Amino acid sequence: MTNAPSDRAPQRAAYTVDTAAEGLVRLHFFLPRRQVAAARFILEGYDHLGVQSSAPGSSHVTWTVPAGLRADAESLLGSLLSNINQ
Repeated sequence: MTNAPSDRAPQRAAYTVDTAAEGLVRLHFFLPRRQVAAARFILEGYDHLGVQSSAPGSSHVTWTVPAGLRADAESLLGSLLSNINQ
């Protein structure tokens, strides 16, 4: 039996939000590792919506977005998560 890393995202709340700095919020969520790059590509398609970060090999993803665009980012993230989990 091997202990190969799983490609499945941990079962957690869809995402959490915290304050990054004055005027910025961070949305934290988990994706299957094979989907992390796709999420970055999608976010980058929405110019100036936010910046994605994640540690190499991690399924924990953070989007940092301006507080004024939080609703847009949450809408995009909700759509992304529902499509990935289908």
